[in-house]
Amino acid sequence: MWLIFLTISGIQVVFWMLFYFAFRKISSTNIRKNKELPPVSVVIVFKNSKSTLNQTVKRVLEQSYPTFEVILMDDFSTDGSVSTIENIKNEKIKIFKASQDQPGKKSALSEAIGLANYPIVFLTDADCLPASDQWIHHMASTLCSDDKTEIVLGYSPMTKTPGLLNAFSRYETLLTAVQYFAYAFYKIPYMGVGRNLMYRKDVFIKHKGFDKHASLPGGDDDLFIQSAATLENVNYCLHPASFVFTEAKTTLHDYCLQKLRHITTSVRYRWYHKLLLSVFGMSQLAWLPISIILILFSPSYAVYLCFVLLVKWILLLVLSKKTTEILDGKDLHFKWPLWDTLMSIYLICLTIRAPFYRKRW
Repeated sequence: MWLIFLTISGIQVVFWMLFYFAFRKISSTNIRKNKELPPVSVVIVFKNSKSTLNQTVKRVLEQSYPTFEVILMDDFSTDGSVSTIENIKNEKIKIFKASQDQPGKKSALSEAIGLANYPIVFLTDADCLPASDQWIHHMASTLCSDDKTEIVLGYSPMTKTPGLLNAFSRYETLLTAVQYFAYAFYKIPYMGVGRNLMYRKDVFIKHKGFDKHASLPGGDDDLFIQSAATLENVNYCLHPASFVFTEAKTTLHDYCLQKLRHITTSVRYRWYHKLLLSVFGMSQLAWLPISIILILFSPSYAVYLCFVLLVKWILLLVLSKKTTEILDGKDLHFKWPLWDTLMSIYLICLTIRAPFYRKRW
């Protein structure tokens, strides 16, 4: 058991060394200068988003970008969401209603992308707010930075509010981003988030949209990356002005349901992605119960166990400093031992609950 604990601790440190070296190379402030930027179609699929849609659309319309349109697809809302934006008079806005009421939002999103007039599709959600008026500019500049890039991964942190759940949500979002940006850096991209994701429309058409995973309600972002990403066609943008902020869930029940929706798609990942994610995830999950078992059944090891944990956390604090700076998580950094502990408890609960979950949109 002691050897297992040491191995798990070592695995966490090794992964964080890989993340550290990736983020040392990733620049958060590199502004690419492009004389000509292509027109962009911002696509927002919404369902019962009356409380947030108006503010999101207004923030998107404030973008300082030469040519763009905003495709708004109503996926059978019942709360009068459309009424909140009908008074916004702007020729950039185009409002549509989905033709099929299907589980998930893939059907509505496919329709919206098909209706886009421009060659670049930029996805976000109805509850998201761009950090600046340069949001489209930075993402499009990254897309046009070379001839190979067809997909750009953006970052979408949670808005900071008081409370432990919000802080943990921000930490978990940051940790997920660390992984998918680092793996994109190492040329093995596995996901993006639909709150801040840009790609060329012809890539969507070439890969027949979401056909490969049409049987799953979710996966309009991560599974599309799984099917369309290559070693060379994925780039990322981590300029702070390109971030898109969203509100975290305010109850533990809603938060867990949201995360259960996300993990249902991981069964379709490539085998090496599943291996990497599983090994890292298991190291996060297992260290706490193993520590408790060691203390209960081998109390003489308690001092050594605490020493190993202390060394591990010091190393993780050092290795995670750069990532927290880039990913809007400076205030989370020195509480890393707390988040590490809560993450283990959270993953245990999620593992127990996952087999009984059924996804709804």
